[in-house]
Amino acid sequence: MVKNPVCWGKDAYEGMCTWDYNGFSYEVYQESLTLKCMYQVLKQTAGRRPDAVAVVDYWGHRCTYRELLEKTDRFAEYLKDVRGVKKGDHIGMMLYNSIELCVMYLALSKLGAVLVSLPTKFKKEEVSALAGMAKVAGIICNEEYADWFGDFKKEGTFILPIGNGEKEYGFSSCEVVKETYAECVGEPEDTAVILFTSGTTSMSKGAVIRNFNVLHAVIGYQRVLGTSPSDKTVTPAPMYHITGMIAVFSLYVYAGGMVYLFRKFEPDKIMDTVRREKITFIHSTPTVFIKLLEQKLPDEQIDSITAMAVGSSSMPIQKIKELHEWMPNMKFRTCYGLTETTSLGTCFPGDAAISPHCGSSGSPAPGLEFAVWDEKGKEVPTGELGEIMIRGAAVLCNYLGIDSDLIEDHWLHTGDIGYFNEEGLIWIVDRKKDMINYGGEKVPGFDIENAIYKMPEVKETAVFGVKDETFGEIVGAAISLHDGMTLTEEDVREFLKPLLAKYKIPRIIEFMEEIPKTQNNKINKKYLREYFNQKYKSTGV
Repeated sequence: MVKNPVCWGKDAYEGMCTWDYNGFSYEVYQESLTLKCMYQVLKQTAGRRPDAVAVVDYWGHRCTYRELLEKTDRFAEYLKDVRGVKKGDHIGMMLYNSIELCVMYLALSKLGAVLVSLPTKFKKEEVSALAGMAKVAGIICNEEYADWFGDFKKEGTFILPIGNGEKEYGFSSCEVVKETYAECVGEPEDTAVILFTSGTTSMSKGAVIRNFNVLHAVIGYQRVLGTSPSDKTVTPAPMYHITGMIAVFSLYVYAGGMVYLFRKFEPDKIMDTVRREKITFIHSTPTVFIKLLEQKLPDEQIDSITAMAVGSSSMPIQKIKELHEWMPNMKFRTCYGLTETTSLGTCFPGDAAISPHCGSSGSPAPGLEFAVWDEKGKEVPTGELGEIMIRGAAVLCNYLGIDSDLIEDHWLHTGDIGYFNEEGLIWIVDRKKDMINYGGEKVPGFDIENAIYKMPEVKETAVFGVKDETFGEIVGAAISLHDGMTLTEEDVREFLKPLLAKYKIPRIIEFMEEIPKTQNNKINKKYLREYFNQKYKSTGV
């Protein structure tokens, strides 16, 4: 078991206490219990930095912390008085990244109501299924989605459509102005948000994230990343995901920094903002960083970025080094976490780009315990592969409406395969379901992908198992190339020969213009496996 590594120093653990809840003794920041919810965090920051800009939206509208608090109080009063929203109600949100999304999130926090995050990238049937699963009492959405929820309206659910915010603030007609407003009723153990995990709608699970999960994660991030009021960041990913909502927006409200909101991922506009506004920090996925690298100007160096954090999946080592050359003042902080861990999990203690341990996802954050289990549920020795298990103050207590075997004695089965070294650093080598079974040999794709990324022609790659009658599975690879570049299958195999064991070199290689992605902008290995299995079975490869 690995917990409380010394790499963070004593300041990272200052103010932690033991809190008994749900049959478990949590090591949690005392401040997360006294603040109680994110609304109280906003109120604290607005008192400390009232005139500092909190958010800047896609249209360039700026909102200070004082203004954000005023908008939140007025909208919370509207929801309570006009829409009858009360503590514990589930309210669906289907909004683009916007000031309105921020206000809604914080207003529901004040009321003790639950934000149910509905992805704008999903189709109507998918969204309806998720909203029905959550039994929403109301839905607040951009106006182009209003007609998606006609059946809910018939059943008494209120639907509040709003404009896109370009010409006027979307909640301008949905505010109640008073001399004094109702007090916040949120408590640490109340559910704050329900976010749905990746997968098909039938397989999605609603992760029930409580206020103490959110606040512990936010404070933990601030301690290990050192986020300060002078920091500025952008949101290149939708805020209906855990990273955007917690690891970016909520963290910055706590720290008192500034957030630039993007409605959608536009690499050119994001990099224009980085250059113009002297952005200091970006937290996103490997796919986003790879796309941003394509925006690099000849001989350009960007000095304002002091830190980058990557989550979602392992970042290719070659791409980390390329980013570091482009942004020389930047420390690359590889992170690992899930929706179920409120984003927080591990973080690299220093600059991964210049470390001999580049490729590691770092050390456990304060308040979290990690273990590596074999298939029989026994902890494996240091250095051996197994399933990553996590428990602690940022880990959810339950899923929506189901008892899941993914939670065992407060331990979360992550489904990720990895190992710890003697220094307490973790390596995530693959998803359990993505490990390649070559004749009984378990082959993780991460090392093979890193080797392929060493070819300068390669923009992006994914490695996975393809069914084989003799070996069970053989290694397949999908590769996309930079514009104007060419490679052959044999070029790739020849390059890999001195780097990899023979059985790890991809037997099947296909070049694609773009690697397929999931709704969450992760590489879609499930689709690739199905596609390769069907195509190469029929061709006899």
